[in-house]
This record gives sequence, C-alpha cells and structure tokens, in this order.
Amino acid sequence: MASPLTLAEVCVGPARSGRLDRATAALQLLDVRCADLGGDAPLLLALLRAGTGLKLPDCCVLSAAEMAAADVGTVDDRLADAARERGLHVRDG
Repeated sequence: MASPLTLAEVCVGPARSGRLDRATAALQLLDVRCADLGGDAPLLLALLRAGTGLKLPDCCVLSAAEMAAADVGTVDDRLADAARERGLHVRDG
C-alpha cells in the first residue's frame, strides 16, 4: 500500500520516458494499492508535518502506514525515526 502522492512520485520518471504502462503493470504485479487517506487527510497531514518536521511526502507515507496498520519501508533515517516514534515497524533494508 502506498499513498497517492507516493505513487505519483514513483510514476513521474516512467511517465517522462514513455514507460508509464510498464510502471503501472509492475505496481499491479506487486499488488501495490493506493491508500485512501480519507477526507480529513489535509488536516491530518498538516498535523503530522507540524509535529514531525518531515516533508509532506514523508508525512503521506506515515499516514498511509498508520491507516493500514502496515510497516514503513524506507532507508530515510528521519522518516524511520518518526515512524518508530509513532509505534510503526520499519523495514529499512
């Protein structure tokens, strides 16, 4: 599962190179689904950003993981630390 913003970021490069169809096929093969962050997402994301100091894309990752009760996959130390502080398990390798 990934946030809509995360999936959009993943697809930018393939879209630029004319390979968006291959990227979306790979995401489907991996069963990566788009998280529904809900109607109150703007407020929750604002609170996450204000409280953690993380950039908004990282806040989207945290929000999606919390909503899905899922692990966070990252190699970013700040995101990993924030996820652990919020009680989320981090897969970093």
